[in-house]
Amino acid sequence: HDLIDVPMVRLQGFDRSRTVEWLRNYHNAVPRGTDALDVATLSKLHKKLISATETPLFLYMLALTFYSKGIKCIEDVYSIYDTFVASTISGRFRSDGGAPASGWAFSKKYEAVLEDLACAINNSSDARQVLLGENDDSEWRLDPNVRIYAIPEKEIVAVLSRGAQQLIAESTQQRFSVENIQLQFLNNYFFASGNGRIGFRDNNVLFFLVARRLMQALGCML
Repeated sequence: HDLIDVPMVRLQGFDRSRTVEWLRNYHNAVPRGTDALDVATLSKLHKKLISATETPLFLYMLALTFYSKGIKCIEDVYSIYDTFVASTISGRFRSDGGAPASGWAFSKKYEAVLEDLACAINNSSDARQVLLGENDDSEWRLDPNVRIYAIPEKEIVAVLSRGAQQLIAESTQQRFSVENIQLQFLNNYFFASGNGRIGFRDNNVLFFLVARRLMQALGCML
C-alpha cells in the first residue's frame, strides 16, 4: 500500500501572540530573578529565528536550553538545529518499555538514516522544488521556505529500505519490521509529501543534515 497513506495528526503552529504568551508563562514557572527569554531577545540573536518559534516543540527546546544552559547555548544556529533534531528523534524512543541507553543508541542510528535521506535528496538528479499551497501544513516549517526540495517517493523508499534493514540488524529493537520503520520515518515532523514526492518540510533541516554529513567526511580526511 501507499507508504504515506497513513493516519496523521497535525498540530497548528503558534502565531506571534501565542509565542509571547507561552514564553511569559514559561518564565513565570522558573525561579524568580532569572533573566527572561522573550521575542525581542530571540530577534536580536538571529533575524529569522523568531519564525522557528511558530513550532511549539522548537520553542520549548529553545526555552529549555536557555533556562538550563544560558543564552550562549542558543547563539549558534548549528547547535540549535543539532539539539532540535536530536531531541525530536530521541523522544520517539524513550518509552515503549526500552532502556534509555538502548533507545539512545537506536535514535543515533535513526539520525544516520535521516542524513542518508537528506543526501539522497540533495544528490538526486530528479530533485525538484515543490511549492506548498496556502492550505498545506506550511505553518509547521521552522522558517517560511516557499518551496521544499522533494524527490520521487520510490527513491525515498529505496533509501529507507536499506536503512531499515541496517537498523534491525544492529538493534535489539526486533519488534520493528522494515515497513514499520519506513512508516515511522515518513509519518513524523520532518517530512512533507504530495504528488508522489517526499522531502523535508523545512529546507534548513535538509541542509543541516547534509552539512553535518559533509563535516563528518571532512573530519575523517584530516
